Amino acid sequence: MSKKGILVGTLVLLVGLMIGLWVVNAFERVEIDSPKRYSGEAKHNLYYAAKIFMREMGYDARTIDISNLKKSLPDQNDTLIITTNRQTLGKDLSDDILNWVASGGHLIIQPAEIYFDYEDKDEGETNQDPILNKIGITAFYNFSTDYNGFTDTCSTGIDPADDDATDDDATDDVTVTEAEAEAEFEFKAEAEADKWSDQPGIYTFTNDHDDVELYFPPNQSLAGKTVDDFTLSDTKDTPLIHREYQKGAITTLVDLEFLTNNEIGKFDHARALINIINLDYGSSSSRLKRNIWILHDENMPSILALIWTHAFPVVVISLLMLILWLSGSLFRFGPLIPQPETERRQFLEHIDASGKYFWKNNQKSKLVNSTRSALDKRVSQMIPGWGQLSKQEQKNKMATILDMPESTLNNLMDTDSDLHSQDFTRLIRQLDNARKRL
Repeated sequence: MSKKGILVGTLVLLVGLMIGLWVVNAFERVEIDSPKRYSGEAKHNLYYAAKIFMREMGYDARTIDISNLKKSLPDQNDTLIITTNRQTLGKDLSDDILNWVASGGHLIIQPAEIYFDYEDKDEGETNQDPILNKIGITAFYNFSTDYNGFTDTCSTGIDPADDDATDDDATDDVTVTEAEAEAEFEFKAEAEADKWSDQPGIYTFTNDHDDVELYFPPNQSLAGKTVDDFTLSDTKDTPLIHREYQKGAITTLVDLEFLTNNEIGKFDHARALINIINLDYGSSSSRLKRNIWILHDENMPSILALIWTHAFPVVVISLLMLILWLSGSLFRFGPLIPQPETERRQFLEHIDASGKYFWKNNQKSKLVNSTRSALDKRVSQMIPGWGQLSKQEQKNKMATILDMPESTLNNLMDTDSDLHSQDFTRLIRQLDNARKRL
């Protein structure tokens, strides 16, 4: 290598080292925890972590879809957790579930959607629920803000809670519609709920000696408890009512979001789940021998999912047959089978077949006339002006050329074509020999 090449290589190496040192000093490698997305069943099952946790605790926890639930309810003494609002269950299935509870099942549910009802403030917002209505439990928003007093304030400008307010403080030009008052009340109620949005409640279960921290949405409460019910309550709301129903039990929680994948690991939510499951059995170990079913989606499975679930062997066999058919169609085993060549016939065979057809269909005259026409055409080619000659002159001329008696030529040109086979063959041969002699 020349000195110039060595110098250039050295300079390039020094520049590369300087850039490397600058990168090392200017940048710092920092490891951060990147949140992992859910995969598998956890992608579409918000309560997958709760199911796995119950299995680790010794319970036989499984999921169930709406189609299987309509087909067959769980066994007696099993636990059914319905995490949906049950809008599509219908009255018949709801009645069947209540009968299943009456025979010994344990049902854990949350209310259906809660609607604002400002017309009946004392009773709160009732929950239209086919199951809870039958056992006398309702769900409502329990706001400390007084709606009637709030609307009075909107219409007069005076807060009824203000003892120092006088009639002189009233404003005559305040006009607030009912819709505006409801919207303002909802805004203030939500602002009140935000104050408690991150604060868990402290509750005590009868089958647990220690208090548990459990988060429920603020300002949502259950009503309809009796002296025989087990409840979780604080100074303001009642988020849980457990009621015995004949041989079984129904546990109603104001919300089941604390059992989702994102929330079950917070506070004492996992511990509370075990306590809720065992409310109707206390600490009995026999509970571990029974199944726990979780209905987390009311939508019917797709047709493909149903086929895969109920016709799995048929699907597998069909796929194998399709693979075998494709492999046989795409790949050839052995050489191609040679295609036989199309058999070609000689032209004389076609003529012979045509003659037999005419003979068979009593059309001998066509064969004789065609042969006579061939002879006449041949003669016209040899003798100029043949067409201007009369028939008698043509016969005389042809008899001279062929060296044939005129009587014989007359037999060739005028004989009736309705002949026997031997006479017909003799006539055709004579005409053909005459044509060839020209």
